[in-house]
Amino acid sequence: MDHRLLARALDLFAVLDPTHLYAHHIQVFLCVVQHGPCTLKTIEDQLNLSGSAVSRTVQALGSINRKGHQGFDLVTVERDPKEGRRFLVMLTSRGHAIARQIEAL
Repeated sequence: MDHRLLARALDLFAVLDPTHLYAHHIQVFLCVVQHGPCTLKTIEDQLNLSGSAVSRTVQALGSINRKGHQGFDLVTVERDPKEGRRFLVMLTSRGHAIARQIEAL
């Protein structure tokens, strides 16, 4: 991953909620930005994270986190239309807007 992209993302994400945002949140978000809609397994493999860590992070980046609190609403998980048994992580409209801001910095 390009270190400049990560630095820009850190700057932008710092305004979202710096007390509840961790580095792996940004890594997972950028992985989805770079790979487009992707499976949880793809994220696990790309970032060398456990399945549970990826699942928790994706939930936190979604609209509602695993504890029922407001999430960041940057990604959503949808059933893959081509392969009905698997799910894809993809950007929400807010996630696309953040990605465009990161790329523009």
